[in-house]
Amino acid sequence: MNIKTLETPPDRLRNIIRFYFIILGAILGFLAGEMLVSEFILHRNLTFFESMLPSSILYGLLFVGTLYYGNKTQTSISEMGFHSLYVPQSLLIGFLATSGYLITAVAFQMPLNYPAMSDILLIGCFAFLIGLTEETMFRGYIQTTYMKEITPMKAVLFTGILFALLHIPSYIISGNYLNILSVPSLILVGLILGLIRIHTGNIWGVSLVHTTWNYYLFLFAPVVTITADISVLIPALVASMAMWGTIVLAMLVAKKFIDRPEQIPTELKQEYSNKINALLKKIWDLQQKIEFSQRSGMPMTRTLAIYSNRVKIYEKYIEILKQYIPLIAKSNYKIIRQLVPLKLKLIKIEHLIELTNFPPRIALLEHKKGEISRQIQVLESALSESKIARAMGNSENPEKNYF
Repeated sequence: MNIKTLETPPDRLRNIIRFYFIILGAILGFLAGEMLVSEFILHRNLTFFESMLPSSILYGLLFVGTLYYGNKTQTSISEMGFHSLYVPQSLLIGFLATSGYLITAVAFQMPLNYPAMSDILLIGCFAFLIGLTEETMFRGYIQTTYMKEITPMKAVLFTGILFALLHIPSYIISGNYLNILSVPSLILVGLILGLIRIHTGNIWGVSLVHTTWNYYLFLFAPVVTITADISVLIPALVASMAMWGTIVLAMLVAKKFIDRPEQIPTELKQEYSNKINALLKKIWDLQQKIEFSQRSGMPMTRTLAIYSNRVKIYEKYIEILKQYIPLIAKSNYKIIRQLVPLKLKLIKIEHLIELTNFPPRIALLEHKKGEISRQIQVLESALSESKIARAMGNSENPEKNYF
């Protein structure tokens, strides 16, 4: 019988690094091969359409390879975002994200770089393949794997940085060194795409954002030279600013209006479990420092007191998280998502009150404690009502007791 070995946290992080270097090597090899062919065989630069076929083959292989690698490292296709939940909402967000560029291009009557309809369709297919493949690699596999071990924001940040760094080799090999200056912008794009991926819950929305971003640039972006007329540059600049505006708007709309009761409870449990693991690691590190200081006999009374207090706070944090993880369900996750941070904040304020000897500071902290306590009381009442309603619903429909 073939038993699949469970993947440990260090394994997951090693798998991300291994995967990243695999795709980096594949892209570097392709770019080097393309450069050698154009330099020593054709003795000229490849046209856009000449490079499209081998590039499409490369992206197709990377897409299939990503799905295969994800399956081998215990990240399923569904976890990468390939499922049918919340697809219409995600696609609307995808269209909204880069609509600013299209609207501006039409308003300014920016000329098409490739006016033939066959070229427009071909470029659309190519842009879709690029967007789908790169989002599957980064927001699909890498970000999803990171989120199993670290907080969502850290996962988004690290994925965005890796996404931006992957573009540097193509800039160097192609000789477009000034494009390296766009790396901060690429990191920002990666962050926004990562957040959209989290809020929409599937890969389709960010793939469409990526596709339309590339597609509009392929079709409308002017070739900028030193002698370019200002009348050409202004529409392109306005279009770019409009696209940045709509992609940020899309991210905010996704955060505000897309609710995913089928997915968020599981994600919230994973997030809190990751926090517990991180806190346990911090406690272990602090305990090692305390033991080392005690064995060394060094006079570090104040430092040891700080370490001990931190351990106590982290242990209380863990108690709160462990208390609420089993309670998370579709009917109450919104309440718990507000309640838990307030309880953690209350622990920190109570700790500061114990350590503070300055009366005005104590008065301010007591005031904050009272405000937070009132908010907690309201949310706990709502949570109790949710529990009662859920229990009544389950007793009336025992066959539907999902929780």
